[in-house]
Amino acid sequence: VLPECEVADEILENPIAMRDLDLDNERKVTVAIGAPFPVDDAKEEFWCRYQIIGIGKGRIKKGIGIDALQALCIALYNVSNDLYFSDEYQEGKLIWEGGMTIADLGLPVSDGMLENVREIKSQVEALKQQ
Repeated sequence: VLPECEVADEILENPIAMRDLDLDNERKVTVAIGAPFPVDDAKEEFWCRYQIIGIGKGRIKKGIGIDALQALCIALYNVSNDLYFSDEYQEGKLIWEGGMTIADLGLPVSDGMLENVREIKSQVEALKQQ
């Protein structure tokens, strides 16, 4: 049984995006993305916080960029990596109903991780077809 996770007020009260995934058809996993914001008055670094609730420790993590758009993109890549490389996904337990294939979570994948994610998706698809 997975532990219940606390949810940060700043993410759930005012998210710019959320997505629910199904975990083993019994529970849901929620991804929440906060709005990017400058870390200081100079606006030389931006953070975009995100949280995955339902697997892992539910910690608030962040994407960091030189502007708001880069911070948002990095946060989305981080979410993608966290989910595609999770034990739950690799065991074929995590799905998104809107996916183009049974193994698709509908998240962007960075160029550097594309081949690894393709391989993992193929393994998950093979698991689900058994």
